[in-house]
Amino acid sequence: MPAISLLAASHRGPVDISVDDRARCYTPGITRPRFSANDMPFGSTTPIGESLQVTNLPFTLLQLAARASLTRVIMLATEACGSFTIYQAPQPIKDALQTCVRNRRFPVVGGWEPFIDGNGCLTDLWTRPASTTAQELSRMALDAAPKRGCERLRVAASLVKPDAASPFEARAGILLGLPRQRGGEGHAGLSFNKRINLSSKAKTLAHRSFCLCDLYWEEGLDVECQSTLVHNKANSFLSDSDRTTALRNMGIDVLPLTYDQLKSEARFAAFSETVANIRGKRLKPKTARQAAMARELRTELFTDWGTAHLV
Repeated sequence: MPAISLLAASHRGPVDISVDDRARCYTPGITRPRFSANDMPFGSTTPIGESLQVTNLPFTLLQLAARASLTRVIMLATEACGSFTIYQAPQPIKDALQTCVRNRRFPVVGGWEPFIDGNGCLTDLWTRPASTTAQELSRMALDAAPKRGCERLRVAASLVKPDAASPFEARAGILLGLPRQRGGEGHAGLSFNKRINLSSKAKTLAHRSFCLCDLYWEEGLDVECQSTLVHNKANSFLSDSDRTTALRNMGIDVLPLTYDQLKSEARFAAFSETVANIRGKRLKPKTARQAAMARELRTELFTDWGTAHLV
């Protein structure tokens, strides 16, 4: 139990415990008994101590899928398959990390690095290697069937796109890329952070050899998420301009997307129409059911991303 208490110290809400007997290992406010531990798929846990194991990401998402909506599972799967996470460190830990940042001696462990804002302050956004893949999620849904959550996890795995680098990108990709019957705009075929190797002329324009496109379609469209954390500095503006010119030189349209445009239903509808026009597509008017699904999707997507796992 001390190990469980240590885990809970930096976790908002109880730690879910997989047990044989729900009456065991229960401490109000710290632990919450869940799934029977004697029926887990092979390889779904990793030992971290003499008598303590933690579940891997696919099995954890399966447990959440049993209680969360499909939208919430897609959000969590996009984060798990992407290169970002939200970590809200307890204040003493945050203070220590900020000292490391200030002294320029931040330890990079397992590829985890915090995003530092324009004022040199630690944020809750971190970059790290992807924690799982859509294929691993699909395999977990298949291996664990017919347990609760399997079908929802399977559907989420079929819809999730890898390599999103922030909640902004993830929200934009989900809203633009999901099918109409799931509440999205139906712009199929998008990729997150597609690498574009530049031609010799484009290299000269951009002062770099390649670009990463936030949201990319093979018709030659790059949608760039204009985060205020990244794009508010003069040097960032100049870099973005060089990059845009280089991509245009290669026949790729660059379309900036602000968070205000993303969050406004009316402005985003106009933006979606612009995406369709550039791609040479025609958007049909949404049915009443599709419009209702879109509103429901937006309501869930624009909750606090850092609490998406609290179900």
